[in-house]
Amino acid sequence: MSTRKTRGNAKKMKREQEVKDSVGEAHSPNYTGWVSHVLSADTEATTGNGVDSFRLMAYIREQLRKNDSDFNLVVPNPFAGSRSIGDILSVPQQKAALSSVVQFVHHYGRHF
Repeated sequence: MSTRKTRGNAKKMKREQEVKDSVGEAHSPNYTGWVSHVLSADTEATTGNGVDSFRLMAYIREQLRKNDSDFNLVVPNPFAGSRSIGDILSVPQQKAALSSVVQFVHHYGRHF
């Protein structure tokens, strides 16, 4: 058999690994990560005493709808004037905004 990785071989290897994972190891009793689109019995709705993603995303959608309907509204770009990540990281206010974006995506936006 060839050692060259082709799309078919990669899919087969992935399926084989998934079977090994599902058979081989016991998983932790409860996953306490962030709620995404589907609630399962093993998911806590507000891990870490935070707002769940359903409420947060509903709020964000509503704010975006309001922003779209107000023709006079200007939403400032938090990274205005920065042309690179290095520029953003050198401005404390922009660095904090970027950190918030990364944290949001990590906890809530994995399933966009």
